[in-house]
Amino acid sequence: MRVVFFIFCLSLFTLAKAQDTTKVKIIEEKTKKRIMLSAENVTDKSHDVFFMVNATGFRRSASRPMIKTIPAKTKIHLITLIPLANVESKYDYRLIVQDKTTNIGIRKDHNPIKLKLPEELLVFTRKNHIPSQELIAQLKVEKITYEEVDFDETSVHRELLNNHFIAKNINKDSVKLPIVSFKKDIHLEVKTIDAVRKLLN
Repeated sequence: MRVVFFIFCLSLFTLAKAQDTTKVKIIEEKTKKRIMLSAENVTDKSHDVFFMVNATGFRRSASRPMIKTIPAKTKIHLITLIPLANVESKYDYRLIVQDKTTNIGIRKDHNPIKLKLPEELLVFTRKNHIPSQELIAQLKVEKITYEEVDFDETSVHRELLNNHFIAKNINKDSVKLPIVSFKKDIHLEVKTIDAVRKLLN
């Protein structure tokens, strides 16, 4: 239920279209053993933020999505990442900023909002899955911008994909990877770079 709650909140943020991330900056503080990420509100009014980290090579591979209110001229700690020893570590994050003046309250009788995946290229893969890794390697060679999503891990994009399977009566246990999402359309078992190019053109 908590994941559903955060997806619902994310939809409200997205629909409001107030996503100027210059209002709230992510501050990175590094030490030898950890990376601390904070949100700093540089404006004179409060803002709500949706924040989520996807990381590899750390003690946690991904954080739960969070929604926080950042008061004016204030910095608030969001998450601490602890790298694993002798492992390459990297991370990225998603930040959406919403004016506090916009009402994002949730009523129990609120009609559900139909959610969709984002416009950009997403590639759903699985660890140690050869076709998935081969496609990712081809995307890197071709320098095609994409976001990789682990099919086996809980994330906002993974839950939205589940919603798509339910709506289309697709058995998620029978689908074959890699799965590609582009311009909100889902394409199953996309194995070659040529197939990706056709989607992009």
